[in-house]
Amino acid sequence: MTANSRQLALQTLIEWEHGQFFASDIIDRLAKAGGLDHRDTALLQTLVMCVLRNMTLLDHMLDQVCDNKRLERHVHWLLRLGAAQLLLLEMPPHAAVNETVDLAQKARGLVNAVLRRIEREKATLLAQIPSLPLDDKFSQPDWLIERWRKQYGEQNAAALCEWNQTQPVTFIRLNQLQPAPAAIPENFE
Repeated sequence: MTANSRQLALQTLIEWEHGQFFASDIIDRLAKAGGLDHRDTALLQTLVMCVLRNMTLLDHMLDQVCDNKRLERHVHWLLRLGAAQLLLLEMPPHAAVNETVDLAQKARGLVNAVLRRIEREKATLLAQIPSLPLDDKFSQPDWLIERWRKQYGEQNAAALCEWNQTQPVTFIRLNQLQPAPAAIPENFE
């Protein structure tokens, strides 16, 4: 049976937490072992990187809807994964909730209840983001924000935090040592 992207995302996040491997290395290994095609691998990468890039914000949101401090590690990662899909990635709620609940095992009821509440309160949760402190809003470490504040001022520190959270642009470079491809798109630079 081929593993699905959400299942491998959860596995990646739990393995990443141990601190022995980079998330990208874990993603590559699990996607290959799971037999994922390129679309499912892209979804896996999107899910994992969104959760890791926004972990503090997701935990803040979870604190609003449940007792986030007392969750088992597995359930905590599942709720982060589900919340990221609902709040940040804007995935269809039925897919995000159902697929995440399917991974919950014995905590299915809790995960379902919390994700349904997030879905109901989505507008309220998203509306509070602009007023959050920079460390929660942008999931950046306090020490880094303080350093940027001292060096660049409050506005520039906020701009750096926002820039640091943007998804990186993908670049493609043709190998000039290889024969030219049959067709290069016109807008390819």
